[in-house]
Amino acid sequence: MVNFRQIMQIVLRKFNDKLNVSASAAMLIACFCLYKAKAKPTLPLVKISNFMLVLQKKLVEEVIYDGSHILFRCVNQAQWLSTQADPMIKGKELLKALMEYGVPRFQNCTQIYYTERQMVYLIASIAALSYTFGIMASHIINSQKLSNKSMIAQSTGVKFVNIYGLEHAKKQLQQIIEYLQDPQKFRNVGARLRRGVMIYGPPGTGKTMLAKATATESNVQFLYCSATEFMEVYVGTGPKRVRELFKKARELAPAIIFIDEIDSIAYKRKNQNFGSETGGDNERVSTLNQLLTELDGFKENENIVVIAATNRIQILDEALLRSGRFDIKIEIEMPSEHDRKGILGVHLQNKKHQISSGMVELVAKNANGFSGADMENITNESAYIAIEKQQEFIIDADFQEAFKKVTQEKQNFKDI
Repeated sequence: MVNFRQIMQIVLRKFNDKLNVSASAAMLIACFCLYKAKAKPTLPLVKISNFMLVLQKKLVEEVIYDGSHILFRCVNQAQWLSTQADPMIKGKELLKALMEYGVPRFQNCTQIYYTERQMVYLIASIAALSYTFGIMASHIINSQKLSNKSMIAQSTGVKFVNIYGLEHAKKQLQQIIEYLQDPQKFRNVGARLRRGVMIYGPPGTGKTMLAKATATESNVQFLYCSATEFMEVYVGTGPKRVRELFKKARELAPAIIFIDEIDSIAYKRKNQNFGSETGGDNERVSTLNQLLTELDGFKENENIVVIAATNRIQILDEALLRSGRFDIKIEIEMPSEHDRKGILGVHLQNKKHQISSGMVELVAKNANGFSGADMENITNESAYIAIEKQQEFIIDADFQEAFKKVTQEKQNFKDI
């Protein structure tokens, strides 16, 4: 007996996003329109005497002779009519009669004749096929563009000295660095490499910087990607991207894979059984399952570490966070007043300024709730203000104005 639920699950897997559905619908429309366009037109059949009557009155504007039928259209009429050619005159005799009665247009052919309605069907089928092939071509191009920025080993140039504070995070990452630099030291004691590091905390607190610095300090290849890159409108693209990413990391090992915004694909599944989800969520679950498979598939001698970052660890799937996958979980909090002051100092090092230490302390004190990225934005904005005033150095007034501007922008964003 056919299991209807299983059939529906298969259908949903095949058509689990809007573009696949629309492409399939366009293909069906194209087939239907082609069928209608190629169908032989059924024209009203009239007696030969009626044709001769309108011909003698010079009311016939166009005639097509296909070897067995005479198709004709009267003056100022869109409707075509048909009459049996036999036993009437044929060939040259027909042409002679048409010339005698002044028919302006005559075709002697056996090709398929298209009515206006058939032409509409033909144009519609071409448009639908173009749409379908456009989607297919885009799918092929996207599938072959897997060697995008997430597949290219990047040189970060960022070191821990470029990151102020976060000493607890640096200390935990230091063990990863030591293992990648001297794995035998740890294997002699029986320690395995901690495969995954989950860094979580508010936006702009330095999660990505920590991952880049870890790769630089370890002197290993760094492969960056955002989890949103895995999610495409095409079925199977997500899992394939994950497989290609880990394959590239194995080729470049020792290497660090950094997956930013992992919550976009790894939030909690509604049901552990694949197929119970509907729509594009099935693609996300397939991508997550492939990621879990890759994390479990590391061999003992593969020096590959996966670092992931998220702003919302509370929504992540429990299977991802279990031991053996992401063993290390590092929380990054908003910087304290002391840390904010230090972050401002780091970002002012490469700028020409005459900012007093008192102004730096004042801004750091009043910037409660600002992230490290906000602090960097203040220093950069102050440089632009100095340039607008045609100054060679950033002064206290510029720094204070930049702080007020960034504060106002943050407030406006909250009010949205």
